[in-house]
Amino acid sequence: MPSSTSSGIAAILLSLGLSVSCGQPTGVPDNDSASSNAQAVPFDASQSGNSSSVPSLLASDRLPEGTPITIRLLTPVSSSTSHAGDTFEGTLDDSIVIKGETVVPRGAAVTGRVLAAKAASRLNNPGYLRVAVVGLTVEGRRFPISTSSLFVKGGTHEKRVRSPASGTTAFFSEKNEVSFAAERRLTFRLAQAVESY
Repeated sequence: MPSSTSSGIAAILLSLGLSVSCGQPTGVPDNDSASSNAQAVPFDASQSGNSSSVPSLLASDRLPEGTPITIRLLTPVSSSTSHAGDTFEGTLDDSIVIKGETVVPRGAAVTGRVLAAKAASRLNNPGYLRVAVVGLTVEGRRFPISTSSLFVKGGTHEKRVRSPASGTTAFFSEKNEVSFAAERRLTFRLAQAVESY
C-alpha cells in the first residue's frame, strides 16, 4: 500500500511540473520578439566602420584633375645617364590641400618615371629629359597616379677660346646635358583625378 501511495504522489508531482513548465517561456523567441529584440551581427555590412585610420585620400574625388604635385627629388636624374622607363624617388614637398583640408601630408613618398631621355651628341644636339610622377604613397598604401610630364632640353652655346701663341680666337660648341640633382624641387599637375579605389 505505501508503495502505491508514493507512486501516486510522484505521478501527481510530475503532472504538476509539466503543466507549470508548459506555461514558462522556453528561451526561443517567437517572430514578434525576434524582430523587436534583434541585435546587429559583428560583421553587418550596414554598420559603418571606424574611418579614422583610413587615409584622407581614400575619400571619393579627393584629388581632382589639375591638382599641383610639388616634389623634392631623392635621386638625381640626368639625360646623360637615364633611360626611358627608369624610375626615380622623391617626397611630396608641399602638402596637398583641398578645400582647406590636408588630403596628403608633406613628406609622402613619390615615385617618378623617365618617359624619354637622350644624351647630348657630338653633332651639337643637346640632351633632353621627359619625366612624370606615377605613384604616391599615403599611410603605406600606394596610389598609381598620372601627371603632366616635365620636358627639359639642354642648349648649346659657343665657347670662345683665344690661343696665346697665335693670338687668334677659335669658337667651339659645347654640348649641354639636362640634369636634376637630388633635393631639386619639381612641380607637376594631375592629368586625371585620383579615385578613392
